[in-house]
Amino acid sequence: MFHILFIEDQTEIRRNLTSIAKTFNDKMIIHEASNIEEAKSILKKNKIDVFFVDIQLGDDNGLKFAKGLRSLSEYQFTPIVFITGLVDKELEAYQSVQCYHFLFKPFTIEDLKPLFSKLLIDYLKPLELPKVLLEYKTYSQLVPVDEIIFVEYKNRKIHLTTKNTVIEYKHMPLKKFQDKLSGHFIQVHQGFLVNRLYIQRVDLLENIIELDFTKVRVPLGRSFRRNLEEVYHEFL
Repeated sequence: MFHILFIEDQTEIRRNLTSIAKTFNDKMIIHEASNIEEAKSILKKNKIDVFFVDIQLGDDNGLKFAKGLRSLSEYQFTPIVFITGLVDKELEAYQSVQCYHFLFKPFTIEDLKPLFSKLLIDYLKPLELPKVLLEYKTYSQLVPVDEIIFVEYKNRKIHLTTKNTVIEYKHMPLKKFQDKLSGHFIQVHQGFLVNRLYIQRVDLLENIIELDFTKVRVPLGRSFRRNLEEVYHEFL
């Protein structure tokens, strides 16, 4: 399921964008935020696939927020559309954030149609149900990435724990295997990657991570704390 976030402090504009977006793609979860704090709260619980950000918000600067997004590896290339009535901000936004497009206020449904068609249909369709390919000697297996809770390297092999089973794969450096996965995965220990969407609790005293759908308590290596901080503290 795709997640779209509209950050706009004018309620009528925000609701109109949401209403129109729903007519283009029914496989989306649409989130609304009227300010930066609400947007950050949404980001803590959801991986967003497309952002629509008002450049000048009442409580903070939307451009500054977008720059923060770009500093996170998982959002380096995620489409960001700026909503603005300030033409002089256009060049600055393109140069500093590499935004996908601008919506200039006031806009009409006709202005939205080509943009929503490209982003909410053409762009999102290839992203549906991302899978990782596991290649064995005599066969191959596709595993939905979002079903993987954590990955462990033990006994010289990769082990994938999903909601329903544990899959033993071949020998491969953990870092190399991480490259096959989405930006949801964080290395938290020399032998573990965790899917951030399943993190339930982090205990910094005992150095363990508790995850949804499993009783396994994943160890948190001291040298890997920074990876968690980059996701949950520095920006959010």
